[in-house]
Amino acid sequence: MALFFFYCGVETITGQWMYSVMVESRGIAPVRAGIWVSLYWASLTAGRFLIGSLANRVDTVWLVRWAMGGALCGVAFCSPGQCLSRWPGLH
Repeated sequence: MALFFFYCGVETITGQWMYSVMVESRGIAPVRAGIWVSLYWASLTAGRFLIGSLANRVDTVWLVRWAMGGALCGVAFCSPGQCLSRWPGLH
């Protein structure tokens, strides 16, 4: 239960903090930063719908392995050499 609340807290803090960092620290235009934050929340929502639709159709172990692989790809994509400032529209 504690892990659930930790995850929810991290997710919410990231979503709220992202806009401020992009605009105030990175110098990204407010509209563009708003679009990226909206995409963040939209991707979380879409992922939940996708996982929800797959949960009863595929093996749980397979689903968890693919989710972990996706998380590792996300970490690699956002690693220091590939930071968000190199994404299109964020420079």
